[in-house]
Amino acid sequence: MSLLMQCLNIKKQYGEFNILNGVSFNINTGDKLGLVGINGAGKTTLANILSRNISCDEGSLIYHKQAMCLSYLKQTSDYDEDSLGEFRSDRRQQKAEFYKACDELNVSYLVNGKNSCHWDKLSGGEKIKLLLAKVITSKSDFLILDEPTNHLDLSGITWLIDKLSKYKGTVLVISHDRYFLDAVATKIVELDNGKAHMYQGNYSFYRDEKKKAYDSQLNAYLLQENYKNKIDSEINNLKNWSYKAHKESAAKAIAMGNKMGGKEHLRTKAKKMDNQIKSRIKRLEKIDIEGVTKPKEEKNINFSLMDSHKVTKSILSVVDLSKSYGSNIVFHKSTFYINREEKVGIYGINGCGKTTLLKILLNKETYEGKLSISKGINIGYISQDVLDLPEDKTILEYLDPKNNDEMGTIISNLYNLGFDSAAVSKKLFQLSMGEKMKIKLTMMIKNNNDVLILDEPTNHMDLHFREQLETVLENFTGTLLLVTHDRYMLERICNKLLVFEHKAIKKVDSGFKEYISRPQIKEKQEDKLTLINNELTFVISKLSTCKKDSEEYKELDTKYTELIKMKRKLSSNFT
Repeated sequence: MSLLMQCLNIKKQYGEFNILNGVSFNINTGDKLGLVGINGAGKTTLANILSRNISCDEGSLIYHKQAMCLSYLKQTSDYDEDSLGEFRSDRRQQKAEFYKACDELNVSYLVNGKNSCHWDKLSGGEKIKLLLAKVITSKSDFLILDEPTNHLDLSGITWLIDKLSKYKGTVLVISHDRYFLDAVATKIVELDNGKAHMYQGNYSFYRDEKKKAYDSQLNAYLLQENYKNKIDSEINNLKNWSYKAHKESAAKAIAMGNKMGGKEHLRTKAKKMDNQIKSRIKRLEKIDIEGVTKPKEEKNINFSLMDSHKVTKSILSVVDLSKSYGSNIVFHKSTFYINREEKVGIYGINGCGKTTLLKILLNKETYEGKLSISKGINIGYISQDVLDLPEDKTILEYLDPKNNDEMGTIISNLYNLGFDSAAVSKKLFQLSMGEKMKIKLTMMIKNNNDVLILDEPTNHMDLHFREQLETVLENFTGTLLLVTHDRYMLERICNKLLVFEHKAIKKVDSGFKEYISRPQIKEKQEDKLTLINNELTFVISKLSTCKKDSEEYKELDTKYTELIKMKRKLSSNFT
């Protein structure tokens, strides 16, 4: 691969904060780079520098291809009403390919000129699909995609993975979706403390390599600390011996009437020990300067969610639930129930009505049919929109502690979620998207909910926090309804599904991995059944031409019996 671009000692500062502090790495033609790091590490800042939207304070970008065409997909919140007009009036050579991409993503109705939707009325999924269709068909040399899977359903993610895998140019993607990064990235660039570290592999490889490096450095550090403790012990012993030698030298000199011989012998002995002490102290100082430093441990986000241990088995039941907007049917006559302690993943394409269902359950939408929710349960809800917080309030004003004990608990929870002590006085509008989602989570921790309803809770969250949130939700003993397009999270946490398809909601009593493998299994079973039927036809035709008392007839008859048993067994497996 030829060199496309070099980043050399890139630095960027905002006020007192050094966001990028000497970032250096190379980008080759055809690279598929995943850019990762905690919230606030500078990922979007670096993307803006690479796309020449902002300049760096120090350092340089060296482009090795003249007239390079670069396309940059920003997060959807950076676009406005003019964006939709640009899609409709676009007269590019690739317009046919753009329409084809829109059709594949089921959003062609938004660009056909007949639809009068405004940009701010579109869903997050519709916006990101339009933006992706335009960027992917742009014929650029270099694509930079900032959070392209936020709000994107699993079919959309599969589409994007396929397009990027076949893409001949260079791609740099900022993403918190581990499944997506594993499927697309061939290299990972991690931003940590303003520096860039390159890993040759996908996200899982990067996590494994980082853990190996951490374990190796920690082991070397612990061995070094044991060695330092040993030297410290030797120094203390030598100091004791030196002190005794000096003391004995003085006492002996007095006893011998200050005769030089005995006195000098003891002084020499004491001086020798002093030199040994100095030698060991220098060895320790050298280790402190040149030795192995203690590896930086990822900050653990320590919190837990508790329910109030109510014993009601049935949490909610739904009978013939229907919802429509005018002539547009969202779902029709759907019946299902949710029991205590079930962890239910809500699965379906963008626009199928997942968020609408949640709003119905929260009594924020009208509906037809019967909905029964157990009395007295305490429901906690996190919406995918962090803009619904009261922006003018401080964190502490929003969380509203009722007494000193509650205040202490809230501050402790904020600290465990990564906030420092000064954060409580920050206004909510000053927080990043990820920080706002954590504030919503803090409110949920405070309330001890029996039922959690989470609508894309990991949007804007960094990868490390996502993994720790999974552990918390896995250990939650209450009931969970979860909308997420994070495939790894669905597979790890949810033991039931509500599936939206064919304008209906169906409950599935299995996890996500089992559910998506069912059609493939059935197809294989049908293939086997076809082969068995073909073989049966052949055996029956041969039997009709054989004499009943012949060996061939007996063999064919045995084969016929075996094939019938196999057919019955396969047929009984169909669901």
